[in-house]
Amino acid sequence: MATDSKEDIQDSQYSFPYHNLVTYSDGQFSQSNVMRAGFVYLSYLRFVLDLLSTLEFGSLLDVGCGDGKFLYEASRRFPDKRLTGVEISSKAIAWARALNPDLDLFEEDITQTAKLSQPFEAATLIEVLEHIPPDGTSLFLEAIARNLKDDGRLVITVPSKNSKLQAKHYQHFDQGSLERTISGSFRIMELHYINNVSIRKKIIKRLFSNPLFILNSRKMRNSLFHYYEKNLLHADARSGGRLVALCEVRR
Repeated sequence: MATDSKEDIQDSQYSFPYHNLVTYSDGQFSQSNVMRAGFVYLSYLRFVLDLLSTLEFGSLLDVGCGDGKFLYEASRRFPDKRLTGVEISSKAIAWARALNPDLDLFEEDITQTAKLSQPFEAATLIEVLEHIPPDGTSLFLEAIARNLKDDGRLVITVPSKNSKLQAKHYQHFDQGSLERTISGSFRIMELHYINNVSIRKKIIKRLFSNPLFILNSRKMRNSLFHYYEKNLLHADARSGGRLVALCEVRR
């Protein structure tokens, strides 16, 4: 029976750059690096993947793909689809390429590109629109529409006005402002509010990570995450921290 070589075992562990977890800086030692709201992040990626699974598509363009985490998850869910990412940050795309060597990833300003190789049947814009200056959103969305087929679909996620505006964001959204922002190129077909901002979410966040400990019990981690997805993922206009819109191209 064939077994993996030592080199294969080592190579498989580079699916994540784990050596970078340990640091010693300014006299401070750490062997962990925690994404404190990681359970929220993963929950809305999974929500988008579930939404995409209801669509008929063979190709998908992830605009503003960052370090490629969503495309990695999409490649696991949809191994038979043509998945492409475009990202303006050279640092982010370098990580994306290193972690996803089998995907088509481009360092591009999509507004400066006439068209990518061929039109896509679906596109995703995950936590990107809030980073675009308001006077540039129309041009940005027009560029995405150019790269979609006439019956193509776009899934957008954005933080809602129920969440505090971050310094790196130009704006947060409600249904009305999102509709107005995209109206030149897209029409909303479905709109969902997700990621309830209640006190229970804050408690779960503290349980996962706080100044005293990082939760290491696999059973407890799984239980908390499943509790969150079951009870706090879905929300409404008053409680949702995020909007997810399924959109069609406006021709």
